[in-house]
Amino acid sequence: MDKNQETTTSKILTESKKIVKKRKAYHRPAKSNEIYMTREKRFSIYLKRAVKLFNGGERKLFIYGMGASIEKAVKLALKLQQLFCGITFDIKTSTVKLIDDIIQEDEIEGTSESTNVRTNSSISIQVQKE
Repeated sequence: MDKNQETTTSKILTESKKIVKKRKAYHRPAKSNEIYMTREKRFSIYLKRAVKLFNGGERKLFIYGMGASIEKAVKLALKLQQLFCGITFDIKTSTVKLIDDIIQEDEIEGTSESTNVRTNSSISIQVQKE
């Protein structure tokens, strides 16, 4: 057996597969005047809900977004400002900690699990109709 073949074999044996499972961010159940934005839902769904709340007599609305949905949250607030007179904002930004589960599969050592903490930007927009 030549030396190259031995090296290749040992690399295959020590190669590990890493699977990262991102946990969903925790938030309490939404109240009727709160909107939690996500990337998956279309913008029009959030806009219809917000308009329905304001037309139904709601005076204050809270919009929350994290990561990629921050832009969508800001866009919704600005669109509401275009549609309704007397809209004011109270905007807060923050950083939240998120947890990822890491599963490492190794042919020699077996399977091991660990967690990783990462941070993500978030926004909270209070939209008030006067």
